Amino acid sequence: HSLHRRGSIDSLKNDFVFIARSSVDVNRKGCGPKFQRIRQILNEAGPVNAGMMETGENMARGNFVDKWLDRTSDDTIIAATFSSKEKMRRVLSELKKEDLGISITVSGLMTEVFEMARELGLKFHTVNLSLGVHGKKELLPPEETLQVTTMCGHALAATSLAQQLKAEIKAGRVTSKEAARQLAEPCVCGIFNLERAEALLRD
Repeated sequence: HSLHRRGSIDSLKNDFVFIARSSVDVNRKGCGPKFQRIRQILNEAGPVNAGMMETGENMARGNFVDKWLDRTSDDTIIAATFSSKEKMRRVLSELKKEDLGISITVSGLMTEVFEMARELGLKFHTVNLSLGVHGKKELLPPEETLQVTTMCGHALAATSLAQQLKAEIKAGRVTSKEAARQLAEPCVCGIFNLERAEALLRD
């Protein structure tokens, strides 16, 4: 659900989604402390967003970090977003050292992700690619709207809200930062990049 982000290469260059999860038949039992450690590493690096699907919370809603660090269990799924390649590299480097045995997925531009993996000596298990959108594309919202709304892979960043907030920004009733926060609130995974959304809305 993190594969379908849209936009220019420049716009997507500093947009990385991190996901960590266990497998019910392989390593789920007793992995709660490992998830807690992963969240600590992520928090130290400084994600631009993160979410807790267990409780429906994310960074855009505030009062999040302490609960995020404390509440882990064997069936936790971790998702976080970074707007800095250096921070993403730091997370992967730390996780490689700790070798926790948890599956990690990183979404981003292939050139950027491949370069990080080569630098850190990481080998790919799988590479997934989006084949784009097919069918009656004329029914889709404008491309500038899709660049914002597709950052929530479960389609919870509503097109109508994005367009309404765009109008309110133009009228000076809301800042692009506040508009990005409102759009990110429903994305409980935390893969909605607040900084990228703010820049897109401002532009």
